[in-house]
Amino acid sequence: MSGHPARLYDEDFVRWAEEQAAALRQASGDGANLPLDWENLAEEIDSLGRAPRRELRSRLAVIIEHLIKLEASSAADPRRGSAETVGRER
Repeated sequence: MSGHPARLYDEDFVRWAEEQAAALRQASGDGANLPLDWENLAEEIDSLGRAPRRELRSRLAVIIEHLIKLEASSAADPRRGSAETVGRER
């Protein structure tokens, strides 16, 4: 693991989640005897890290869609709606 986990949590949540999931899997492989469901814990931590990426990808897709609409449309009303959407999503 790189850096202090608590500091990494504040600086880069996605990387923190990836590293914590890897550490859980490593502990499981090392035969840690704590009564934990290692693989499912690791998967849940991994999924926490994937959620922000999905959200970002979704917002970028909306922004790109509405920028294309702004570029292609000469109508007044759809332009205002698309411009507001781009501003909100940014």
